[in-house]
Amino acid sequence: MRDAVLKARDEAIAAGILDYVPEYLDAADEIALGAERAYLEEDYYKAEAEALKALDRYHVLKTGMESYLAREGAVLKARDEAIAAGILDYVPEYLDLADETALEAERAYLAEDFSKGETDAQEALDRYRSLKTGMEAYLIREEVERRDFAGFDQANFDRADETLLAAAAAYEGEAAKDALAGAGESKALYDGVLKAGWAAYAAQLRGLAQRERGNALAAKANVAVREDFSRVEQIFKQAESAYTSKVYNNAADLYIRSEAGFVETVLAAEEKRRIAQEAIEAADKKLAESESTAENAEKILEGGEE
Repeated sequence: MRDAVLKARDEAIAAGILDYVPEYLDAADEIALGAERAYLEEDYYKAEAEALKALDRYHVLKTGMESYLAREGAVLKARDEAIAAGILDYVPEYLDLADETALEAERAYLAEDFSKGETDAQEALDRYRSLKTGMEAYLIREEVERRDFAGFDQANFDRADETLLAAAAAYEGEAAKDALAGAGESKALYDGVLKAGWAAYAAQLRGLAQRERGNALAAKANVAVREDFSRVEQIFKQAESAYTSKVYNNAADLYIRSEAGFVETVLAAEEKRRIAQEAIEAADKKLAESESTAENAEKILEGGEE
Protein backbone atom coordinates (compact mmCIF):
# COMPACT_ATOMS: atom_id res chain seq x y z
CA MET A 1 0.00 0.00 0.00
CA ARG A 2 2.84 2.36 0.90
CA ASP A 3 4.37 1.95 -2.55
CA ALA A 4 1.03 2.69 -4.20
CA VAL A 5 0.64 5.86 -2.12
CA LEU A 6 4.14 7.06 -3.00
CA LYS A 7 3.56 6.33 -6.68
CA ALA A 8 0.27 8.26 -6.63
CA ARG A 9 2.06 11.19 -4.96
CA ASP A 10 4.76 11.20 -7.63
CA GLU A 11 2.09 11.19 -10.35
CA ALA A 12 0.34 14.20 -8.74
CA ILE A 13 3.65 16.07 -8.69
CA ALA A 14 4.38 15.10 -12.30
CA ALA A 15 0.94 16.46 -13.25
CA GLY A 16 2.06 19.89 -11.96
CA ILE A 17 0.36 20.23 -8.60
CA LEU A 18 3.41 21.94 -7.07
CA ASP A 19 3.30 24.66 -9.72
CA TYR A 20 -0.29 25.61 -8.97
CA VAL A 21 -1.57 24.59 -5.53
CA PRO A 22 1.27 23.05 -3.46
CA GLU A 23 -0.84 23.47 -0.34
CA TYR A 24 -3.21 20.81 -1.68
CA LEU A 25 -0.28 18.41 -1.87
CA ASP A 26 0.66 19.34 1.70
CA ALA A 27 -2.84 18.40 2.86
CA ALA A 28 -2.64 15.03 1.11
CA ASP A 29 0.85 14.47 2.56
CA GLU A 30 -0.51 15.06 6.03
CA ILE A 31 -3.07 12.29 5.52
CA ALA A 32 -0.31 9.97 4.26
CA LEU A 33 1.84 10.78 7.33
CA GLY A 34 -1.15 9.96 9.52
CA ALA A 35 -1.26 6.55 7.89
CA GLU A 36 2.47 6.10 8.61
CA ARG A 37 2.01 7.05 12.27
CA ALA A 38 -0.91 4.68 12.67
CA TYR A 39 1.13 1.88 11.13
CA LEU A 40 4.01 2.54 13.52
CA GLU A 41 1.55 2.49 16.39
CA GLU A 42 0.37 -0.88 15.05
CA ASP A 43 -3.12 0.50 14.43
CA TYR A 44 -3.28 -1.30 11.10
CA TYR A 45 -6.99 -0.73 10.54
CA LYS A 46 -6.55 3.06 10.84
CA ALA A 47 -3.31 2.93 8.88
CA GLU A 48 -5.03 1.24 5.94
CA ALA A 49 -7.99 3.61 6.08
CA GLU A 50 -5.71 6.66 6.12
CA ALA A 51 -3.52 5.23 3.37
CA LEU A 52 -6.57 4.68 1.16
CA LYS A 53 -7.70 8.21 1.88
CA ALA A 54 -4.26 9.60 0.94
CA LEU A 55 -4.21 7.47 -2.20
CA ASP A 56 -7.58 8.84 -3.19
CA ARG A 57 -6.43 12.44 -2.54
CA TYR A 58 -3.33 12.03 -4.70
CA HIS A 59 -5.43 10.54 -7.48
CA VAL A 60 -7.88 13.43 -7.26
CA LEU A 61 -5.04 15.95 -7.42
CA LYS A 62 -3.49 14.21 -10.44
CA THR A 63 -6.80 13.91 -12.30
CA GLY A 64 -7.79 17.46 -11.45
CA MET A 65 -4.49 18.91 -12.61
CA GLU A 66 -4.53 16.95 -15.86
CA SER A 67 -8.08 18.04 -16.55
CA TYR A 68 -7.30 21.65 -15.70
CA LEU A 69 -4.14 21.79 -17.81
CA ALA A 70 -5.86 20.17 -20.78
CA ARG A 71 -8.67 22.67 -20.54
CA GLU A 72 -6.30 25.54 -19.88
CA GLY A 73 -4.38 24.79 -23.07
CA ALA A 74 -7.53 24.67 -25.19
CA VAL A 75 -8.96 27.79 -23.54
CA LEU A 76 -5.76 29.81 -23.98
CA LYS A 77 -5.47 28.70 -27.60
CA ALA A 78 -9.07 29.75 -28.25
CA ARG A 79 -8.39 33.10 -26.57
CA ASP A 80 -5.34 33.73 -28.75
CA GLU A 81 -7.38 32.90 -31.86
CA ALA A 82 -10.11 35.35 -30.85
CA ILE A 83 -7.49 38.08 -30.43
CA ALA A 84 -5.86 37.19 -33.75
CA ALA A 85 -9.28 37.50 -35.40
CA GLY A 86 -9.40 41.14 -34.26
CA ILE A 87 -11.75 41.14 -31.27
CA LEU A 88 -9.65 43.73 -29.41
CA ASP A 89 -10.06 46.16 -32.31
CA TYR A 90 -13.86 45.97 -32.28
CA VAL A 91 -15.44 44.81 -29.00
CA PRO A 92 -12.73 44.31 -26.35
CA GLU A 93 -15.39 44.26 -23.64
CA TYR A 94 -16.61 40.94 -25.04
CA LEU A 95 -13.16 39.49 -24.45
CA ASP A 96 -13.37 40.69 -20.84
CA LEU A 97 -16.54 38.66 -20.36
CA ALA A 98 -14.86 35.52 -21.65
CA ASP A 99 -11.78 36.17 -19.51
CA GLU A 100 -13.94 36.41 -16.40
CA THR A 101 -15.54 33.06 -17.20
CA ALA A 102 -12.09 31.51 -17.64
CA LEU A 103 -11.03 32.91 -14.26
CA GLU A 104 -14.12 31.41 -12.65
CA ALA A 105 -13.12 28.03 -14.07
CA GLU A 106 -9.64 28.40 -12.62
CA ARG A 107 -11.00 29.35 -9.22
CA ALA A 108 -13.33 26.34 -9.24
CA TYR A 109 -10.47 23.96 -10.10
CA LEU A 110 -8.33 25.40 -7.34
CA ALA A 111 -11.19 24.97 -4.91
CA GLU A 112 -11.38 21.29 -5.98
CA ASP A 113 -14.82 21.85 -7.47
CA PHE A 114 -13.84 20.02 -10.62
CA SER A 115 -17.39 19.68 -11.91
CA LYS A 116 -17.92 23.45 -11.86
CA GLY A 117 -14.42 23.95 -13.22
CA GLU A 118 -15.23 21.76 -16.22
CA THR A 119 -18.52 23.56 -16.83
CA ASP A 120 -16.97 27.02 -16.58
CA ALA A 121 -13.99 26.03 -18.72
CA GLN A 122 -16.32 24.75 -21.45
CA GLU A 123 -18.31 27.97 -21.29
CA ALA A 124 -15.11 30.03 -21.57
CA LEU A 125 -14.06 27.90 -24.51
CA ASP A 126 -17.43 28.46 -26.21
CA ARG A 127 -17.16 32.18 -25.53
CA TYR A 128 -13.71 32.53 -27.07
CA ARG A 129 -14.71 30.41 -30.06
CA SER A 130 -17.86 32.45 -30.60
CA LEU A 131 -15.75 35.64 -30.55
CA LYS A 132 -13.38 34.24 -33.16
CA THR A 133 -16.19 33.00 -35.38
CA GLY A 134 -18.22 36.15 -34.89
CA MET A 135 -15.26 38.31 -35.89
CA GLU A 136 -14.69 36.17 -38.97
CA ALA A 137 -18.34 36.59 -39.88
CA TYR A 138 -18.17 40.36 -39.42
CA LEU A 139 -15.03 40.69 -41.53
CA ILE A 140 -16.67 38.73 -44.34
CA ARG A 141 -19.62 41.11 -44.03
CA GLU A 142 -17.26 44.07 -44.40
CA GLU A 143 -15.83 42.57 -47.58
CA VAL A 144 -19.35 42.05 -48.96
CA GLU A 145 -20.14 45.69 -48.23
CA ARG A 146 -16.83 46.94 -49.62
CA ARG A 147 -17.39 45.09 -52.89
CA ASP A 148 -21.07 46.04 -53.01
CA PHE A 149 -22.08 42.38 -53.28
CA ALA A 150 -25.05 42.42 -50.87
CA GLY A 151 -27.53 43.07 -53.67
CA PHE A 152 -26.63 39.79 -55.33
CA ASP A 153 -28.26 37.90 -52.42
CA GLN A 154 -30.01 40.50 -50.30
CA ALA A 155 -32.31 38.07 -48.49
CA ASN A 156 -29.47 35.99 -47.07
CA PHE A 157 -27.43 39.10 -46.31
CA ASP A 158 -30.30 40.46 -44.20
CA ARG A 159 -30.75 37.06 -42.56
CA ALA A 160 -27.04 36.97 -41.72
CA ASP A 161 -27.29 40.39 -40.09
CA GLU A 162 -30.21 39.25 -37.94
CA THR A 163 -28.41 36.05 -36.96
CA LEU A 164 -25.21 37.86 -36.00
CA LEU A 165 -27.14 40.36 -33.87
CA ALA A 166 -28.96 37.49 -32.15
CA ALA A 167 -25.62 35.80 -31.48
CA ALA A 168 -24.30 38.99 -29.88
CA ALA A 169 -27.39 39.18 -27.68
CA ALA A 170 -26.94 35.54 -26.66
CA TYR A 171 -23.31 36.23 -25.81
CA GLU A 172 -24.24 39.16 -23.62
CA GLY A 173 -26.95 37.02 -22.02
CA GLU A 174 -24.38 34.34 -21.07
CA ALA A 175 -25.74 31.79 -23.54
CA ALA A 176 -22.33 30.90 -24.93
CA LYS A 177 -23.40 27.83 -26.91
CA ASP A 178 -26.19 29.79 -28.63
CA ALA A 179 -23.75 32.58 -29.39
CA LEU A 180 -21.30 30.12 -30.94
CA ALA A 181 -24.02 28.49 -33.05
CA GLY A 182 -25.35 31.86 -34.20
CA ALA A 183 -21.89 33.15 -35.06
CA GLY A 184 -21.24 30.04 -37.14
CA GLU A 185 -24.55 30.35 -38.98
CA SER A 186 -24.05 34.04 -39.76
CA LYS A 187 -20.52 33.36 -41.02
CA ALA A 188 -21.86 30.69 -43.39
CA LEU A 189 -24.58 33.05 -44.64
CA TYR A 190 -22.18 35.95 -45.26
CA ASP A 191 -19.79 33.59 -46.99
CA GLY A 192 -22.60 32.42 -49.24
CA VAL A 193 -23.45 36.01 -50.15
CA LEU A 194 -19.78 36.74 -50.86
CA LYS A 195 -19.54 33.71 -53.14
CA ALA A 196 -22.76 34.68 -54.93
CA GLY A 197 -21.35 38.16 -55.42
CA TRP A 198 -18.10 36.85 -56.82
CA ALA A 199 -19.98 34.53 -59.17
CA ALA A 200 -22.15 37.35 -60.53
CA TYR A 201 -19.23 39.77 -60.73
CA ALA A 202 -17.09 37.22 -62.54
CA ALA A 203 -19.93 36.56 -64.99
CA GLN A 204 -20.12 40.28 -65.78
CA LEU A 205 -16.38 40.51 -66.30
CA ARG A 206 -16.46 37.37 -68.42
CA GLY A 207 -18.92 39.04 -70.78
CA LEU A 208 -16.71 42.11 -71.08
CA ALA A 209 -13.61 40.01 -71.72
CA GLN A 210 -15.43 37.95 -74.36
CA ARG A 211 -16.58 41.15 -76.09
CA GLU A 212 -13.06 42.57 -76.22
CA ARG A 213 -11.70 39.25 -77.40
CA GLY A 214 -14.22 39.36 -80.26
CA ASN A 215 -13.10 42.88 -81.10
CA ALA A 216 -9.48 41.75 -81.13
CA LEU A 217 -10.25 38.87 -83.50
CA ALA A 218 -12.26 41.18 -85.75
CA ALA A 219 -9.28 43.56 -85.83
CA LYS A 220 -7.05 40.61 -86.82
CA ALA A 221 -4.93 41.22 -83.73
CA ASN A 222 -4.21 37.50 -83.63
CA VAL A 223 -2.38 38.02 -86.94
CA ALA A 224 -1.05 41.57 -86.65
CA VAL A 225 0.35 41.18 -83.11
CA ARG A 226 0.40 37.42 -82.79
CA GLU A 227 2.68 37.13 -79.75
CA ASP A 228 0.81 39.76 -77.74
CA PHE A 229 -2.53 38.21 -78.61
CA SER A 230 -1.30 34.72 -77.66
CA ARG A 231 -0.14 35.99 -74.26
CA VAL A 232 -3.53 37.59 -73.53
CA GLU A 233 -5.36 34.56 -74.91
CA GLN A 234 -3.52 32.39 -72.37
CA ILE A 235 -4.70 34.62 -69.53
CA PHE A 236 -8.25 34.42 -70.88
CA LYS A 237 -8.06 30.61 -70.95
CA GLN A 238 -6.88 30.62 -67.33
CA ALA A 239 -9.87 32.80 -66.46
CA GLU A 240 -12.22 30.38 -68.22
CA SER A 241 -10.69 27.47 -66.31
CA ALA A 242 -11.09 29.26 -62.98
CA TYR A 243 -14.66 30.21 -63.86
CA THR A 244 -15.53 26.60 -64.76
CA SER A 245 -13.99 25.47 -61.46
CA LYS A 246 -16.07 28.12 -59.64
CA VAL A 247 -13.01 29.91 -58.31
CA TYR A 248 -14.76 33.14 -59.12
CA ASN A 249 -12.45 35.60 -57.35
CA ASN A 250 -9.46 34.33 -59.35
CA ALA A 251 -11.55 34.25 -62.53
CA ALA A 252 -12.60 37.87 -61.98
CA ASP A 253 -9.00 39.05 -61.67
CA LEU A 254 -7.97 37.12 -64.79
CA TYR A 255 -10.93 38.43 -66.81
CA ILE A 256 -9.99 42.00 -65.88
CA ARG A 257 -6.44 41.40 -67.06
CA SER A 258 -7.49 39.67 -70.26
CA GLU A 259 -10.09 42.34 -71.11
CA ALA A 260 -7.47 45.07 -70.79
CA GLY A 261 -5.00 42.93 -72.73
CA PHE A 262 -7.37 42.41 -75.65
CA VAL A 263 -8.02 46.16 -75.82
CA GLU A 264 -4.26 46.73 -75.96
CA THR A 265 -3.86 44.21 -78.78
CA VAL A 266 -6.54 46.01 -80.81
CA LEU A 267 -4.74 49.32 -80.32
CA ALA A 268 -1.40 47.71 -81.19
CA ALA A 269 -2.86 46.11 -84.32
CA GLU A 270 -4.40 49.42 -85.41
CA GLU A 271 -1.10 51.20 -84.83
CA LYS A 272 0.74 48.57 -86.81
CA ARG A 273 -1.76 48.95 -89.66
CA ARG A 274 -1.41 52.74 -89.53
CA ILE A 275 2.35 52.50 -89.81
CA ALA A 276 2.07 50.00 -92.65
CA GLN A 277 -0.47 52.20 -94.43
CA GLU A 278 1.79 55.22 -94.11
CA ALA A 279 4.69 53.18 -95.46
CA ILE A 280 2.58 52.05 -98.43
CA GLU A 281 1.41 55.59 -99.12
CA ALA A 282 4.99 56.85 -98.90
CA ALA A 283 6.12 54.11 -101.28
CA ASP A 284 3.27 54.95 -103.68
CA LYS A 285 4.23 58.60 -103.58
CA LYS A 286 7.87 57.81 -104.16
CA LEU A 287 6.91 55.51 -107.02
CA ALA A 288 4.74 58.21 -108.54
CA GLU A 289 7.58 60.70 -108.24
CA SER A 290 9.95 58.21 -109.84
CA GLU A 291 7.55 57.62 -112.70
CA SER A 292 7.20 61.37 -113.25
CA THR A 293 10.97 61.79 -113.27
CA ALA A 294 11.31 58.95 -115.73
CA GLU A 295 8.70 60.47 -118.04
CA ASN A 296 10.49 63.79 -117.96
CA ALA A 297 13.78 62.15 -118.71
CA GLU A 298 12.26 60.31 -121.63
CA LYS A 299 10.85 63.49 -123.08
CA ILE A 300 14.26 65.16 -122.86
CA LEU A 301 15.88 62.27 -124.61
CA GLU A 302 13.27 62.46 -127.37
CA GLY A 303 13.96 66.15 -127.71
CA GLY A 304 10.56 67.17 -126.63
CA GLU A 305 11.75 69.22 -123.76
CA GLU A 306 14.93 71.19 -123.08
